[in-house]
Amino acid sequence: MYCRTVAILNYSLQMILETAKKPKVKDCCVADGRLKELRRLRSCLQKCQKSLNDYLNSKRNVFPRFIFISDDELLSILGNSDPTSVQEHMVKVCVML
Repeated sequence: MYCRTVAILNYSLQMILETAKKPKVKDCCVADGRLKELRRLRSCLQKCQKSLNDYLNSKRNVFPRFIFISDDELLSILGNSDPTSVQEHMVKVCVML
């Protein structure tokens, strides 16, 4: 997953830098292979999004109270090693008690 994400970011950055050199919309849109690459990038991003959703749902299955918080908040909780960071989300996690 990490390598795929890095590859997407690298190609996106490369496309942005090429666009900055020729900032006219027509030049950017008709570049050789641009539509094909944009479609490929969209497909890769959709796969990344699906993997992320599957991961978050697996965490929600383990601890059902996570259903009451957004994906962003759950990522914040899971991605932070500081236990006090969970406190700001406790109201939503415990809302149905």
